[in-house]
Amino acid sequence: MSLVMNGRGPRTNGSSPKTAKLAAGDALPRITVVTATLNQAPFLEECLCSVLDQGYPNLEYIVVDGGSTDGSVEIVRRYAKHLAYWVSEPDGGLASGLNKGFARATGDVMGWINSDDVLTPSSLRIVGEIFGQLGGCVQWLTGLPAGMLEDGRVIGVGSPRGYNRTLLKLGMYEGRKFGWVQQEGTFWSRRLWRRAGAHIDESLASMPDFELWVRFGAVAGLHTVRTVLGVFRHQPLQNGQLLGPDGQFSIIDTVQNRLPNRLLRRLFPVRPLRWLERQGLRLTHDFVRYDFERGGWVLQR
Repeated sequence: MSLVMNGRGPRTNGSSPKTAKLAAGDALPRITVVTATLNQAPFLEECLCSVLDQGYPNLEYIVVDGGSTDGSVEIVRRYAKHLAYWVSEPDGGLASGLNKGFARATGDVMGWINSDDVLTPSSLRIVGEIFGQLGGCVQWLTGLPAGMLEDGRVIGVGSPRGYNRTLLKLGMYEGRKFGWVQQEGTFWSRRLWRRAGAHIDESLASMPDFELWVRFGAVAGLHTVRTVLGVFRHQPLQNGQLLGPDGQFSIIDTVQNRLPNRLLRRLFPVRPLRWLERQGLRLTHDFVRYDFERGGWVLQR
């Protein structure tokens, strides 16, 4: 059985809508956020509210449920009038649900948030301002990685190390050597999405973001803003936890084996950054920061 509903309305739960105040001449791009979910009722409402309660004035929020049986559909129904589109029907998993959602996306900026994770307050406004002011230079943006416990307590925020485009193309940001790109706080332009193939790889059982980042890295650099945009929840029923480390690394290896320079990756020692510095190689990283004197966002390398 397929449940499909469309609705537009105030982007807040229950009471009057929140509306972000725009400065004179300020134009915020349309942001599409997709949530693909299956049987995550304990966390789903918090996820939905983390997006809707921000009051971002040019939001397109799409929710794709894979046929949940735990009450998730009832939760989505309560917020249906605030969504651009939602559906509940069996699908092929996370990547399938995301492709279904992004196929309907009309935003200039895109991203997804899993139903057990959250966006931080004002994150959409920050993302919208950066793409609105620096969209000619910034096609791909991420914040600082952050994690929380199952009960919602934030227990860790990563350092602003930045990401090197060469290493992105090589698939090196996979958690074992150079860290990773946290999907919950990552957004990209429609232009980049199209140039990189405009799809999520449905052949991967989990972690489709890693493969997407490799394709993005072949087209554009990743800019980092020194704030938390999204938070990853550690909880026992998420795909990564169910697969375990061996399963996750198996997927990573599958993606890396498609890439060139396999020998180069195998030669990297345990501390590759220190080794590269000893060879006199300088890895550049792209950052975005807020300039208080100018009252706007600027590029910083």
